[in-house]
Amino acid sequence: MDIREQYENEFSGLPIDEFISKLDSMEDDDLKAQYAIYICNDILELEIHNFVMYNYELADKDEYIKLLIDVEPYLPEEDFWTDNNWKFTVLSYIIQGQYDDVEKYLKNVILPSYSEDFKVNPINEATWVAVWFEPFKNAYEGFWDLVGEYFESLNNVDGAILSKFAAQFYRELNKDGDVLELVLSFKQKYPDYIIFDEILAGLYEDRKLWRNAIRYYEFITDKSVFLYQDYIYFSLAWCYAKIRDYKSEEYYYRKCAEIDPTYEWVQNNIAYSLMRQKRYLEAEDILKVVVEQNLDLPESVNNLVETYIKQGKYKDAYDLVESGGYEIFKCVQKMLNGQPRENISLFVENVADECELENNEESAYKRKKVLKANTNMEQFATEKILEDELTCRLEKGKPVFGMNLRIYDHPGDFYGRQYICNNGKMRLDLLCEDENDNFVIIELKKDSGYDDAFVQLSEYIKWFDENKVKDNQKTYGIICLNNPSEDLIQQVKANDRIKLFEYKISYTEIS
Repeated sequence: MDIREQYENEFSGLPIDEFISKLDSMEDDDLKAQYAIYICNDILELEIHNFVMYNYELADKDEYIKLLIDVEPYLPEEDFWTDNNWKFTVLSYIIQGQYDDVEKYLKNVILPSYSEDFKVNPINEATWVAVWFEPFKNAYEGFWDLVGEYFESLNNVDGAILSKFAAQFYRELNKDGDVLELVLSFKQKYPDYIIFDEILAGLYEDRKLWRNAIRYYEFITDKSVFLYQDYIYFSLAWCYAKIRDYKSEEYYYRKCAEIDPTYEWVQNNIAYSLMRQKRYLEAEDILKVVVEQNLDLPESVNNLVETYIKQGKYKDAYDLVESGGYEIFKCVQKMLNGQPRENISLFVENVADECELENNEESAYKRKKVLKANTNMEQFATEKILEDELTCRLEKGKPVFGMNLRIYDHPGDFYGRQYICNNGKMRLDLLCEDENDNFVIIELKKDSGYDDAFVQLSEYIKWFDENKVKDNQKTYGIICLNNPSEDLIQQVKANDRIKLFEYKISYTEIS
């Protein structure tokens, strides 16, 4: 048995007081220090895993601070950079609101100690994420400015750029700003940083822009610097479910389970995906094991009841419901009420009611959020409103601008909404394809106050002609805005590859 296994067997799950008492009774100082490192790393991991931000004020301050204070004396003095001791010291100051102590500690202890090392071994993106971004995130106003200034003084480009990003990102979050636009602007300016792709994936998912989220999660698969791979697979499955691609949903849930079969909700969600595909017997086999292990309750037991009902196994459904100890959802109980109390044979392929499955979707699925960003906006305030409307029509297969268009959607490339190209120098509102596979670039403006719309779209078309078109493909453009200027109208009339559309918003009094 190695040291880690020994630690987990003896200490895992102990209350803090018992942990400290047992740690204190150990005679081997080296082993004691290693155990202290393990508990610190485990707690740090618990706090930071897959989250872009967390609220220190909502943390269990008393227990967290007690852990930091009680364990710190057992940590080794040497190599504390590697072993996270210094991170816990900084976090304890942050949680207690001792911001002056944070700055003194960083300036007088941490930064001077590693200045020479940073000059020889500059911090790259992966190191910055692991050492700074993961543990400190939205520390407090001014923290990231301090760190950014330090990296600038060392001429450390990655550290300076990423710290500057973090400072602006959390300022926008704190004032309910447009963080999506901010991250996209950094992505365009610095396209090689993976962390921007990871945050964009979470932002798009949070805003229910599922196809955009899917493409970004696929980009970061096997190369992420922040999100864990099992989380990425789980998120991909979740997003594919939202666009009703249940085969892909199942595939990615199973990929997540390959990494960690005990990942929270993954087995339940695999089963639910199978239910959506009317593969009830397979779903039943999985859910029986999940319920026996008391996992993913009460959703898993309700899904098992539903699989019984769909197969005509009414007796099994009644037995499970009446066994007690489980919360049964009203919608599931309603499905069972009035059914016979014996099992009967059904043609399973004919009994699925997609509406029932959809209505129970949110109670059958569970997941954690990466990020919650407030995006309060006035109606019709920006081009995003136009973009939302057109995207909704396009994704439903409805004609727009008198044409049958589809949003560009090819694995391995960005989704056509907010499409980034030319090494980050261009960002298109909507990239579509017509029935002949020609590219159609749609540029949206809320009003006529954008004199550069024609020039901008012409540059996009030129770049696509030179870099993206294949065989007999062509590139066309559409400008859509309110109240176009006469100059713009004349420019478009003289160009046979660009069309101009005016949108209008009208209100009709009913009574």
